[in-house]
Amino acid sequence: MNEFINDRKNMNRLGFATLALFIFTDLSSEVLPQAVLLLFPGLSQTVLESISYISLLLELPAFYALVYLLPRGVIAEKRQLSLGKLLTVFIIGLGVSYALNYLIYPVNELISTMKEAYGVAPSVSYYDSVSVPGVIYTVLAAPIVEELVFRKLMLDRLRPMGDGVAIIFTSLAFGMYHMNMQQLLFAAWWGIVLSYVVMRTGTIKYSVILHIMVNTLGAMFDIAGGYIADAALLNILTSVTVLAVIAVGLILLVRAVRRGAIVISQPILPIHRRLFTAPGVICALIFAILANGFYAIIS
Repeated sequence: MNEFINDRKNMNRLGFATLALFIFTDLSSEVLPQAVLLLFPGLSQTVLESISYISLLLELPAFYALVYLLPRGVIAEKRQLSLGKLLTVFIIGLGVSYALNYLIYPVNELISTMKEAYGVAPSVSYYDSVSVPGVIYTVLAAPIVEELVFRKLMLDRLRPMGDGVAIIFTSLAFGMYHMNMQQLLFAAWWGIVLSYVVMRTGTIKYSVILHIMVNTLGAMFDIAGGYIADAALLNILTSVTVLAVIAVGLILLVRAVRRGAIVISQPILPIHRRLFTAPGVICALIFAILANGFYAIIS
């Protein structure tokens, strides 16, 4: 019982640290560009983007300062992940994430219909996914910083509570962190995959590589969209590619499950569920739900 009490205290502190991370991210990505633009109305979008991206990099030392006193789990022995297995994980991750996007598509369509019905105008975007700062941050900086925050600092401090708790918390936090309803299930699923890879290999090296691969693929789709003028052709190519990846990814996932290749050594026990009712966790969850809902409406 004393161990559970200590775990709940640590989960509470980690929950409030995660809340602070959400708020910091929201301020850096949404509030800061508007404040800078008010003070310096002549700044270009590229400069505004760069300022915001640089401030987002500061979330790593900020989160470290909040959690460094919390106990860490035992560091697992490092294992190598072959190129073939890395690509298999990548395809499985993509296949399931694309399938989840199809599941959430009706929700996004409903939100769009409601916004049109009530005349809600989209907010001004300060970000361009195909700009030089946008590509650099998305493809390189974000994967490194986010893996250090979620799969190193956060995951290490959740491991003493069990691998199941660690995977669920980090994946939910990672999904909510993006403040994008369309990416919620996509990011949460990848949070599960990347956390599991770190637990099995004992290093974030492979999760960083996978994260870079996912973001690079997304950037390539965005860039290709700017070069293919025929919207119908682009939709056909995208749909065929996505459906093929879903089919192959699901087949590989089923085969992996049947072989017993996916194992959680410390599943969530009934007593562990009470850890998620810690006040810090509840506050972080409420803020994330409200923020994701708000940005879904105004975006």
